[in-house]
Amino acid sequence: MSADGAARRPYHMRDAFFIVGPTAVGKSELAADVAAELGAEIVSADAFQIYKGFRILTAKPDSKTLAKAPHHLIGSMSILEEMNAEKFRRAAVTAIEQIHARRKPALVVGGSGLYIKALTHGLTSDWKASNVNPPGVLVFRDRAERCARIDLRVEAMMEQGALDEVRATGPMSATAAKMIGLREIRAHLAGEMSILQCIEKIQTATRQYAKRQLTWFRNQTNFEPLNLSLITHGEAVKGITARARRAFAELE
Repeated sequence: MSADGAARRPYHMRDAFFIVGPTAVGKSELAADVAAELGAEIVSADAFQIYKGFRILTAKPDSKTLAKAPHHLIGSMSILEEMNAEKFRRAAVTAIEQIHARRKPALVVGGSGLYIKALTHGLTSDWKASNVNPPGVLVFRDRAERCARIDLRVEAMMEQGALDEVRATGPMSATAAKMIGLREIRAHLAGEMSILQCIEKIQTATRQYAKRQLTWFRNQTNFEPLNLSLITHGEAVKGITARARRAFAELE
């Protein structure tokens, strides 16, 4: 990015680097390791991980991952509260400004494209026509690997207690009720489908969601694509860390 391009970033976006992509590609683990290398803090851009509870169903980062770097906007909102892109933008801007006040860089990590667009460009801007050029990477995997990872994740969720999470659920907002797997598990608990049918439907819904996420980012962002199927985790961490350091250096 040119110095002129860097200057056009909104103030709250200075020293912010993005790691975006579809679900189940490994963003959380990757971002935590990059943040540890950079001494950065992570701001989650996930529409459902922002809610309290549902650790399993929303695939929140585990304790080992969370321990690698400070994380923000994970489990920070009541399940009763409605969520939208503008609310996320305000919360994320506050988190980023607090990170910068500690003289730390911020990594914005997630797959909720509209939330990320609201943060970088606002809700009405055309990304392709805009001069704003936020630094970051779009991480993805080959389709077969992505689908296999999703299927394994859903099976693991069931083994780890996703049914109990939903069984214990009380009232929730209409936004929170859209989390993938909730409707299918409720149908299973009501005796409307078998556990195998439930798992299959969640796997299908998650694969469709991942496809929509990837299409969104490919069509509406200029983040540099990085195929994780072609490199090791360590190589990805090294490459993204180097990209982020270059982006931050341009602002000095």
